[in-house]
Amino acid sequence: MPLDIIKKIHITKNRVRFFGFVFGLALIFLSESASAQLSIQNAGGTVAVNGLGGVASSTGTYGTLIATGPANVTYTYLGSSASWLDSFSSGGNTFYSPAASYNTNAIAQGLIQSKIGSSFTTYTSGGALNFTFSTLSGITGSIANGGNYSYSSIPSFAISPGATINGVKYSYVLDFKDTYTGAKDYNNMLIGVNAVAAPEINGSALPMGSFIIGTMLLIGSRKRKIAITRH
Repeated sequence: MPLDIIKKIHITKNRVRFFGFVFGLALIFLSESASAQLSIQNAGGTVAVNGLGGVASSTGTYGTLIATGPANVTYTYLGSSASWLDSFSSGGNTFYSPAASYNTNAIAQGLIQSKIGSSFTTYTSGGALNFTFSTLSGITGSIANGGNYSYSSIPSFAISPGATINGVKYSYVLDFKDTYTGAKDYNNMLIGVNAVAAPEINGSALPMGSFIIGTMLLIGSRKRKIAITRH
């Protein structure tokens, strides 16, 4: 076999091995968080939660819902008993309650109540989840995750342990109590929460992975040049 063909075969094999190695490195650095989970931080006190259709009554706690690592977090609207127009927002997405006493208000604002079982997914790099409950009519007010520690705060929300609802298992259920000062039943909006570990896209792993991959590409390029010019 001619020497130039042997050299080409040798270079091609090296390229296949090299790019396989680079791809493997990329997978390692882009999937370092294979065990992200949800948990409650700074939990304090308990509160009775009255469920809705398909959602059992339970006991919830105050505190901050966090992700232990990068994750895709899915929020599902489970129902509402609100008289006010309430909402749940995260990552530019929003659920709206039926607002039984304020349908005219809701229609005037161009807001359509969410369908039970509808969901959306947002990304988090870890730590406190970014979401907010709000009352948009009647006596307005909002409460964001991370600021919910008072038994008497209105509005507020409780975090209930995982439950299977309509055949779907949720890690946690968020139970909102809006600004209506009647019964504190914590079922003005119920939101199911699940999380799946995701690659780190905003942290240090990607720059470090890019540095290593770039270095390996440079080394591989120099080796190929040497192989081609060698007689």
